Amino acid sequence: MPTSLSKLHLLDQLFEPIQRILRTILPDFAEETLQNDATREAIVALADKALISQYPQARVIPTSIRRKIIRGVLDVMIDEVLLGVDESTAAAADELGGIDGVLVDLRDGVEIKELLGGLADQSWNAEPVYGLDNVWHVRPDGGHISTESAFEIVRSISLISGVVSAEPSYSIPIPNAEEVGPGLQPAGGPPKTFPPMEWSVTDVRAKEAWNLEPPNDEGRQRGEGIIIGHPDTGYTFHPENFVDNALENRLLWKLGRDVWDGDANAQDDLDSHWESMTKAGFVALAGHGTGTASVIFSGDGKPSNSAIDEFVTGIAPRAKLIPYRVAPTVVIWNPRKLAEAINLATDAGCHVISMSMGGLPSKVLHQAVRRAVDNGVIVCSAAGNYFGASDLFPIVVWPAAYREVVAVAASNVDRVPWKGSSRGRLVDITAPGEDVWHAVADRGKPLQEVRPGSGTSFAVATTAGIAALWLAHHGRSRLIAKYGDASFIPLVFQQILATEGFVAPPDWDTRKFGPGIIDAVRVLKAPLPDSVAVAAGTGGNAEDLRAIFDDVPRERVTAVFGELLGVSDSALESTLADFGQELTHHVLLDPQLRADLQGAMLGVAGHAGGVPPSIKTLKQCASSALRDQIAL
Repeated sequence: MPTSLSKLHLLDQLFEPIQRILRTILPDFAEETLQNDATREAIVALADKALISQYPQARVIPTSIRRKIIRGVLDVMIDEVLLGVDESTAAAADELGGIDGVLVDLRDGVEIKELLGGLADQSWNAEPVYGLDNVWHVRPDGGHISTESAFEIVRSISLISGVVSAEPSYSIPIPNAEEVGPGLQPAGGPPKTFPPMEWSVTDVRAKEAWNLEPPNDEGRQRGEGIIIGHPDTGYTFHPENFVDNALENRLLWKLGRDVWDGDANAQDDLDSHWESMTKAGFVALAGHGTGTASVIFSGDGKPSNSAIDEFVTGIAPRAKLIPYRVAPTVVIWNPRKLAEAINLATDAGCHVISMSMGGLPSKVLHQAVRRAVDNGVIVCSAAGNYFGASDLFPIVVWPAAYREVVAVAASNVDRVPWKGSSRGRLVDITAPGEDVWHAVADRGKPLQEVRPGSGTSFAVATTAGIAALWLAHHGRSRLIAKYGDASFIPLVFQQILATEGFVAPPDWDTRKFGPGIIDAVRVLKAPLPDSVAVAAGTGGNAEDLRAIFDDVPRERVTAVFGELLGVSDSALESTLADFGQELTHHVLLDPQLRADLQGAMLGVAGHAGGVPPSIKTLKQCASSALRDQIAL
């Protein structure tokens, strides 16, 4: 057996779909031919084509690896080894996701049983989404569904009276990987030289900011009195984050929650099986939450209980942090679970939320962000890695792309942008993110190690720490008294970042990396504005789709989508309101489709003339309504 059953299940939600697809293909081949290698390769090629048509998220796995997986499943199916699947195996496949239903927002006064009563053809279950009134996770019996089926269901549910909006609910892998730790060493040549351990702290002048005298008697230094909500992979008892002394410990782990598994223990499982996903085209990120938390709030210098010489200095070393486990790795994107974590952090009284993850837009996620901001929470999120790290095709992932969120790109010790940082006009600020020292937690190893790593994850952690310094410096209650409402606090912080709280290095590209690199001293010293400019938040199917092409003139975006959908300029807005959500899903998960569309918008050579294959692929995996609408 070339691939064991346990390893197949590590390949996220694709195991069961591969089985189902193969079951539909196998009857077309005579049994006596199935032992022939050429026949099996033909079956694998057909199954791969069907897989990426029905489950386009499979494209994030390299073709050679994807087909090797399919071949392994085919082999064990033919050999009749997989006739029975035990409960633990089935549970693992279910946990690792796919599209598992629809998120439905109902009008006030509408009961969920009314909605379920209007759905036919199969049995449905529903559970409320924590923190959002009238928002439900509606799941069909029978397991996961394809992208095509999901948007068919979304469209039918959206037409039911009393439904405000509907969107697919999913856990999917996204091409937004982080580089962490030893993988940064170049192949061949001399080993890479890393910058000093505290370079990122020095770069933003955090220690100088610690010593600034607060402007009033409620002000505090070093982030004291501020609580940071931290949705990530969970926590560990690493000495950089945890002290076994109730009077000194600032990791509020007992207040955390595991949203992924639905229990009260937010501890990172450090599942070793995720490490094997590196070989399958993914990046294993167990311990990610431990690393990003250390950048936010680790103590000043070497911990007293550390056995090694290397250490991490946090930006806000007297702040407290509540961990929320939203996924076993930030490669998996589940906006519903992140929304629930944001709501939990808001209800727990967090003052800042730091999110080192991102992906596709979600109405439910946006609702949670708005709810947090309305309660005075400064919400910070990573701009993304690699996914939008192109000057020609820049993209900021969600939730960072929402105007209410502080979107953070990454820089390095030379004060230039990190090459892997996502970028675009939706970036609010840049912060150190390349070769930033952070705590490391690996399964089976002592919790002591620290090392440098790269990603906008560390940039947003730095920014969240400075947000905590700013809140403590002015005194949060004093800020509320000045502006009359807590909801103005996040707006004031964003305004200070945009006008005062940065240093712009020479030749800085403000269109793609914000006004400059965040500077803690300038943030804390900035005068509080008398009035606050309220920026319109992005949102809605059409605006989310346009945000993908934020760097392209609006008229060119309009022209290309008008041609794609066969509608006039006057009809485009209503058409995008209908199909923008599904188009956004496909465009973000298919890099070639995104490149072809943007190339057409910009007149890039090689992107003109004829219907590109990516459009044909889109029509293969789109819902029937979108297929009928596409004019090309």
